[in-house]
Amino acid sequence: MPPWLIGALIGAVVSTIWMMSMQREAKALAPKLVPLLREKGPQTAVELAAALGLTGGNAPVKVRMALDSLVKAGEVVQLVVPPGTSAREKLKIAKYVVKGGA
Repeated sequence: MPPWLIGALIGAVVSTIWMMSMQREAKALAPKLVPLLREKGPQTAVELAAALGLTGGNAPVKVRMALDSLVKAGEVVQLVVPPGTSAREKLKIAKYVVKGGA
């Protein structure tokens, strides 16, 4: 097997494990977000990560994944962001509210 293929397979396995870990952590965060949004009103993923005391560059991403699951479940609504906003910028500007609290 060529070395580049071995490297590609290892990379795929590591990234899959990392993503599964992020999803598990996001799932654990979701129940903490609704009460926080009720208490503080509209918040961004960055603001929510800080309010929860989460640190590191991936903290807002984990919160965003949790928020996405709450949006899909119909518990939370993302307020409108300008069309064409990048995913990175959405972490900083997209605000979320508890459904019915907008």
